[in-house]
Amino acid sequence: IDATDATIDYLEGWQDCGFRIEGSHIRLKGFKIFGGFHGIIVGPEKNSAPLQPHDVIIENNIIQDSITDVSHDSEPINIGGGGSDFFTDVHNITVQYNEIYLIEPGTALVKLVAGSGITIRHSEGGHILRYNKIVFKGTVQDGIHGKDCINSLPNFDWVETIHDTDIYGNYCEGATDDGFSLDGNGMNVRVWSNTIRGVTNGVSVTPITIGPTYIFRNVFTQPQRHWTGGCGFVKGGSANTKSDQGYLYFYHNTVVYDNMVA
Repeated sequence: IDATDATIDYLEGWQDCGFRIEGSHIRLKGFKIFGGFHGIIVGPEKNSAPLQPHDVIIENNIIQDSITDVSHDSEPINIGGGGSDFFTDVHNITVQYNEIYLIEPGTALVKLVAGSGITIRHSEGGHILRYNKIVFKGTVQDGIHGKDCINSLPNFDWVETIHDTDIYGNYCEGATDDGFSLDGNGMNVRVWSNTIRGVTNGVSVTPITIGPTYIFRNVFTQPQRHWTGGCGFVKGGSANTKSDQGYLYFYHNTVVYDNMVA
């Protein structure tokens, strides 16, 4: 599905999502999606759905200003679909060369928040997230949980969470929580050559329950407080010592911290 040369390329103001993909071997390219709750969902709406997408490519799209109220998640790109109460067999999804722009209204509209730029939610692995640009503008009011450029759910899971996935060449700016939230089993996850700027925490690995997860040759610059009292390069550890036993490797990353904002 290629909209590169289309004359009508905006989907504006819907209440659910611009596209829900439930088929396989599909490429979605070149759309401009503005407003609404979600941009692109790859996955079934219900656990009983017979179609579990795989081998899907999402590329060269522009998704802007997805926003919702604080009781829901607004996700420009969602891999896995569904809600918070079931897992899917969605696998081998490639998200590349997309631009995602999110606005955090802050104190002016405290009941409205942006969501994480790309969310891997209750899916299988085999994903590739590469060369995407994700930019947040604004911040959140104190007490409202911030959001990530790239997020994996559920946290603290041993089985159904991010695994066998490559994340590289992405640019992340201004996320109000983590640049990349990789909490979960982290089996065969590789994260390299990304630039993360102006976020609360560069990367969250709270915890990696199994691993191995490799984080190397990334640039983390100018951490900045948003919804909490602190910020930094990496957030790790867990209150549950039994779950915080996975293999995690950091190599050759660069941290630039020369401002007085953080």
